[in-house]
Amino acid sequence: MENNGAVKVSQNPFDIFVTGARKGFHITIHNLMPNMVMAYVLAEVLNLLGIMPFLGQLFAPVMGLFGLPGEAITVLLTTWLSSSVGTGVAVSLLSKGLLTGEDITILAPAIFLMGSQLPYMGRLRAPQPAATTVTHRWC
Repeated sequence: MENNGAVKVSQNPFDIFVTGARKGFHITIHNLMPNMVMAYVLAEVLNLLGIMPFLGQLFAPVMGLFGLPGEAITVLLTTWLSSSVGTGVAVSLLSKGLLTGEDITILAPAIFLMGSQLPYMGRLRAPQPAATTVTHRWC
């Protein structure tokens, strides 16, 4: 019996589901969780150190133009790291009474449009190996 180096891929729907679930778990643990945990910790540190109220007062005039309290700036800042973290911070501020449902409705388009810009730009601007850049120049 000869193998020819080919890998047999199962067409069983359950196997396909399990393979997809493993890949999804891997992406969640290695790509999403570090950003989310860092942004949540950052938001809580800002709150514990009293910087959140300071930012709220500092940005109140600018955020007031959109009908939002100044503390809403933290939602926008964390949204740059991850849109899911921005959503989580918005819900956290809602549960603390700092934001209302109307405020979150105003912030929702910004969360969707701004989400994950910094990690994405970091991947675009990351230094590439020399072989890759040479290959791109020749092609």
